[in-house]
Order: sequence, then structure tokens, then C-alpha cells
Amino acid sequence: MDASLCLITDTWLAEDPQGVAQGAEGDKLAKILGAMGSGLSQVYLTALLKDPSLRSQSRSLEPAELDLYVSVLCTEIAQLRPRLLVVMGQQACAALGLGQATQALRGRVHQVLGIPVVVTHPPMHLIRQEQTADGGLRAKRECWEDMLQVMELMGMPISEKQRGYFRR
Repeated sequence: MDASLCLITDTWLAEDPQGVAQGAEGDKLAKILGAMGSGLSQVYLTALLKDPSLRSQSRSLEPAELDLYVSVLCTEIAQLRPRLLVVMGQQACAALGLGQATQALRGRVHQVLGIPVVVTHPPMHLIRQEQTADGGLRAKRECWEDMLQVMELMGMPISEKQRGYFRR
């Protein structure tokens, strides 16, 4: 696994014992990374909220709980020193001091702990948007634009086919 590209979600995606994302969200993320010419085994995937049980709870975290999770995540980032962070989710964006509106944060490169950050939609958002009138095309296009930006920042080759995905 290469830690030069670190993806951060709000909570853990469904996981198997080896820690690789599974389920619909994991499949969606794997498809995105595959379209980039990468894969789950080639990125470092982590989450703001490390306890998977928090995913099903409908309560808000106490400030002390959130502070602990933010501290752990920042320590993890500092130890990894990735070249680029991709933050997928409003809670993770807010916790890292970027703000909460994912849509407003997209399209620009931010900084966290001196590391460039690209913000995009989390896999679950893309899955939910598939139920909309446009079948989620807008959200998918936005996510792909963000991933092209990631590829450019990482110095990954980008084919004309990749550039042409979701062209209007």
C-alpha cells in the first residue's frame, strides 16, 4: 500500500477482516479508483470516526468525543505525511477545519497540516444521487472532475478517454 494518496471518509466503509472497503460504498470507491488506473490497495483509506458502530447511531457526538477522533486523525496524517489528501464527507471536512459544505469546497486545493487537500463527494452520496432524476450524473461528473484534479496533482497519466468521461 502506498500512503502518498490518503482518502478520508466520515466513517468507515463496510469492511472485511483485512480492512479493505466492501459493500456498495466500497464497490463505488473501487470503481472510481479503477477508472483512475489505481485501486484500493494503492491508496491509504481512513476515516474520521474510527468506530464503525457510530455509523448506525443517530446521536450527535459530544465535543470531547469529536476532539478525540480529530486528534487521532491528525496524528495519523502527520505520521503518514501523504503527498495528497482526498476528503470525502462533510464531517471530515469540518473536523479538519475546511468547513462543512462539501459542494462549496470542491474545485480548489486546500491545505491541512501543510498537505494539499482535494474535497469530493463521499461514495454514499453518489449512491444516493443515483435515485435522482438525472441518475446521479451531476454528482458523478463532479466527483470525476475532482478525481482528475487528484490525478494531476499526483502526476498520474490522464488519457483522453479519462478526460472525456462525463463530458457534456
